[in-house]
Amino acid sequence: MPQSELFELRDSREITLFDEAFPNERGFELWLDQSFKKQYEPLYLAKHNLDTICLGAIAKAEEALRAGDVAGAERFSSVAVSANDRRPEPLAIKAAIRRLNKNPGGERLNGGIGPTYSGRGLVFAPD
Repeated sequence: MPQSELFELRDSREITLFDEAFPNERGFELWLDQSFKKQYEPLYLAKHNLDTICLGAIAKAEEALRAGDVAGAERFSSVAVSANDRRPEPLAIKAAIRRLNKNPGGERLNGGIGPTYSGRGLVFAPD
């Protein structure tokens, strides 16, 4: 890829260019932590660290939802999805937010799980 195209993508904020090169090692993962610090570590450790971030963000999103802080719940559920997009909880939280906002289309787009909020957590049950 030409360097000019890289700079164009960087300027449109589609990619991030790093000052230093990272060795391409099998079994390693490059990711940015919550303070935008670069992490380059073995895949098992990256997965563990990202799962820890995800679980913490899910707990904060549920707490925000219980407190009626919809914006906070949305923000923390987005952090959780960014850390681990395979867990259903953040999508269920987003669907519950859409349901609270009476947005059935958005609710279906966020998983179609049909979660309800019980006061002690989200309940994954079909409508």
